[in-house]
Parts: sequence; structure tokens; C-alpha cells
Amino acid sequence: MNHGTKIGRMRNWLAALAALASVLMVAPFAHALEGRGYGASVDEARQRAAADLVGTIQTRVLSVVESCTQVAGRRAEDCGSRVLKRTEANLPMLGLRYDSIPGDGERHGARAVLDPKTAVPLYRRKLADLLAEFDAAKNALPTVKDPRQRHAMLSEQLARLRAITDHRLVAVALGEPSEEAPATETALLREIEGLEQSVDSLALAARVLFRDVKGYLASLDPIVAPDSEETTTFGDALGKALRAEASGRGGKMLSGKAEYRVLPEGLVDVSLELLNVPEGDVAAVRTVRLLPAAYAGYEVNPRAPSFERLLREGAAESGALKVEVTTTKGGRDLLFRNGEPVTLLIRSNTAAFYYVVGHTMVDGQQFSYLLPLHGEPGGGGRPENWETDSAPFIQYIPPDKVNHHLPVANGGFVVQAPFGVEHIQVIAATRRPAGLPQRRWNRLSGYYEIVGSVGNVTQGLALTRGVKPKADKEVAVSEGTLSFTTMPR
Repeated sequence: MNHGTKIGRMRNWLAALAALASVLMVAPFAHALEGRGYGASVDEARQRAAADLVGTIQTRVLSVVESCTQVAGRRAEDCGSRVLKRTEANLPMLGLRYDSIPGDGERHGARAVLDPKTAVPLYRRKLADLLAEFDAAKNALPTVKDPRQRHAMLSEQLARLRAITDHRLVAVALGEPSEEAPATETALLREIEGLEQSVDSLALAARVLFRDVKGYLASLDPIVAPDSEETTTFGDALGKALRAEASGRGGKMLSGKAEYRVLPEGLVDVSLELLNVPEGDVAAVRTVRLLPAAYAGYEVNPRAPSFERLLREGAAESGALKVEVTTTKGGRDLLFRNGEPVTLLIRSNTAAFYYVVGHTMVDGQQFSYLLPLHGEPGGGGRPENWETDSAPFIQYIPPDKVNHHLPVANGGFVVQAPFGVEHIQVIAATRRPAGLPQRRWNRLSGYYEIVGSVGNVTQGLALTRGVKPKADKEVAVSEGTLSFTTMPR
């Protein structure tokens, strides 16, 4: 072997050694970080040791965070103050080693150790990966114009930045030099909040409402405006967007209740309340404000909020009688889709006679009608015969059926077009009603329409209440109401 070959090999060996040193080299003053813990089991001792180690790390980086806030004048969250609140469960400790030690009065003892020689190279590699991901996303952001995609990328950048800060400050505790972060939380949050204040799509609204939510949506009530039980096409579409955003999530079971309010300037405020299941306590409350573009093409205002108020506020009731109307799906915020069966249920607290009036608003049409409770229209004869016969429309609840939910005879049906809003009014009295609203059989609709109500359900409601039995010392009267929406699939 000649002298030149020896020198070449020596140079290669020195280069390899230098490369290795660059990876393994740590600050000469770096020392291992330790935490000690004791417990009745090995796992308990290790958990307490890790918690003690976290305290040691936080003590070492406290001065770095304080210098950043006090000397550099930055916000605490931009200086990594979150690390000071981390626990052993969520602070990244790479290369952590546990040693067994005497229990010091407990059955087991453990020492949690972060050795710079082992841990620092791991932190360097992890930080290099995180920084590369952050820079790649930063370069891609200017090309992303879709608000929902941009919101998602910014949220991911925020998570990366927090991970970079967490890893970097633990590395500082191990003796690594403190370095500048690639961005600030303040700047990222400002841009995210800017997007959330001008939401122009339902998909982005759903993302904002579920941001930082831990859990999956097991159920969501129909989304309605205040003082209304009607599900508008906007409420239906927002519900679908929320379910899509929440799909595929893990964690705790949640149920959701949401409502929206239309502001005078055309903006819409949406609030979502998430409840833990089955405890029922509040898990989170979120709000978002929508621009008109977010609900373009949808009906956002209930069709007849004034009628709903008239229906509910005018419901008479005397203390001796209380009647309730509901469905197998409940009695509030109801939405039925094409092909779904609907069964009306009646419950009374005493024996009583009752009849059912419907007020329907579909496809620009509205009318009120009496619902037959016995047999087919006309009883096998001419349907027009029932225009003057009250018996088919009146049902009796006997004493042995009091306080039971009873299916309304002929009150079951399957939802089909046309779709819209249906209001059900049940009038009950302890004496058989002497007369009912005047009605006519409509062959095309198949309903006994109340005369004077076609095109004006408010008039139908007034006519119904005009002939309602009057409560006195001998007769108790009660009224129950129910509203629901029908829609295509």
C-alpha cells in the first residue's frame, strides 16, 4: 500500500468521524435530566418519575421563556410558555429511559432519565423533520385560495409550530442552544381567526365549529332558528355539513344541539352546543358567523314564524285537562324525510274527546284541514258525506287509556312530496264537541279542507279556534300542538 492510499483512507475516516461527531456532539455542559418516583406498582412509580422529570425540564427552560417575554418583548405563547403547562403525558421526551431504584418506603421506585448523548440526536432529527414539513407547507400556502383548505393548512401549521416549540425547549433543557422559531403563534392565529370571522361556506363553518373538539357526533338535533320548530333548507344543509365534518372521529360520544340567528345585515350567527353522552354535561360551545355567500341558494328564514307563535300562544288549557301530541321521534325540532313513516301519538290526563286539525304549508300552498280518525274518507260511501258528519273526526279516550300514548287512528302516514312544514293542532274536551269547523272534501289533495283556509292557514287557525268548545265549570278544554318539517332524502 503506497503512502497516498494511506492518506486517502485516513481522510475518509476523519470525515466519517466528523460527521458522526456532528450528530452526537452535545454541549459540554449538558447533563442528564432525571426524575424520581415511587409507587405501589412499577407503572405508578414510572409515571411519577416522568412527572418529576417534567418538573426538572420546566425549571430549566423557565429562564428561556422569561427572557423571550421580558427581554425580547414577545407574547408568552410565542415563547413556548405552553411547555410550562405540559404534563408527562403530552411533553415529548425522546430517548426516555427508566431505571429501577429502591422504593423508599413504597414497593417500587423508578428513575426517569433523559441522557443528552442519546436524546439530543433524536431531538435534532425530529426538529429537522418538523421544520422541513413547516417550510414546505409555508411555501404551498400562497397557492391555496379555497378558505376551507386554507383554514385546514393553517391549523396544521399551528400544530407543527407547537410541536417544534415543545421539542426545541426540551432540547434546550438538555443543553442545546435556543433558536428562533420559524413563525409565531400570534400570526398564525390571527390569520385563522380572520378566516373564521368571514366564513363563506357551510363546509368551513362546520370545520370551525368542530375545531379542537375531542369526540365524535353520535346525534344532532335538527338545526332551527330561535322561536321556530321548522327546519329550513339552510338548517338541513348545515346539519349535513356538521355530520360530514364529524365523521370518522374517535374519542368520547357527543350529542349536538345547534341554532342560528339571522342578523339584520344579512349575516348569520350559528351556535353549537356539544354534550357528553350519557352524562349530559356540556363538552363544548362553539359559535361562527356566516357571510351571505355561505347560505346562498338555501332558505334561511322560517316560512311562517308568526303562525307558529299564534299556534303556540293561543293554545288554551284548563287545569282539569291536559292533552299532548307527539310522535314516535319526539315532539320538538322534528324533521322527516321522504319515505319515513310518521305516527302521531296522543296522551290525555283524563278521559276526553278530541279532534285533530292540520295546517300545512308546502310548495307555496297552504291550507288547514280536519283529519279523519275513523276509517276511510266517506266510510266506503261518498267522501262528501263527511262534510256534514262530525263523528268520523272525533275520537274518545276512555278512563282506562288515560296517561297512555295512544296512536291516532288514521294518524300514521309515510312522508312523500310535496314537502314543507306541517303544524298539528289537537283540541280536547271533557264533553263531546257540538260542532267542528266547516270543511270540504278536495279530491285532488285528499284532504277535508277547512273552508276559508286555502291560501291562508292563519285564517284556518282562527276558524278552528272560533268553534272550539268553551271551558266552564262543567267542561275542561285543552289544546296540544306539534310542528314538523318534511324534506326529500
